[in-house]
Amino acid sequence: MSESREIQLRPIFNSLAKKWWIILCFTLIIGGGGSYYFQSDSSSTVASATASVLVGDSEEPQVNMSTMTALMNEAAMLETVAEELPGEAGISELNGKITTEEVEGSQIIRVTAMDETPEEAVVLANTIVEVYPEIAYEITGIDTATVLSEANTSNAVISASTGSNRIAVILMIIGLGAGVGAAFLLDSIDHRIRTEKEIEQLLETPVLGSMSRIDKLSMKSAPKNQKTKLERGKKIV
Repeated sequence: MSESREIQLRPIFNSLAKKWWIILCFTLIIGGGGSYYFQSDSSSTVASATASVLVGDSEEPQVNMSTMTALMNEAAMLETVAEELPGEAGISELNGKITTEEVEGSQIIRVTAMDETPEEAVVLANTIVEVYPEIAYEITGIDTATVLSEANTSNAVISASTGSNRIAVILMIIGLGAGVGAAFLLDSIDHRIRTEKEIEQLLETPVLGSMSRIDKLSMKSAPKNQKTKLERGKKIV
């Protein structure tokens, strides 16, 4: 079993090794060129800012924190936030920029907003916590939600965008796959005979001898009195 696999895999690896430059070109053009285009066309960093709200107080009964946390991403909440923000922002766009979490063992909801610049992230996070008490009262009737802490640019976090890096890896894989496919395609349409084994398989006759390639430079450098000898089963030098 191992010998048959080796016989089947060896021609494949040999074919890829001969066309290594094709694989490299496709990988660099598709992977490198595509990655450069997407990274230059989009922002390479993302900023995040965090604010928090307190739901309820010691005099109010325990509220359902899961419901109050999910309210942050509801359409009614995001529509009001979009109206307060400068410029035009859609609900789906805002939903992708907001992450919320409930602080375990408390009635605090932490909101993290992400945007291209720290200033925009801070404005988005603060707008959410400022609008939240009014929307929470309209939907749930709970009027004890208050802003616990606001975001500011000094606490904003700037990190590298993972989207562009993911695109670069995907494009490199696509380029590598395209290069391998192109190498196999060129090898399949190349019908030249390159080895003695191919001649024996084609003619079903053993090869008795072979002649190496002789160029003009080697002929000039060879001594004039050197005579070539032809023997059965040996190469001509």
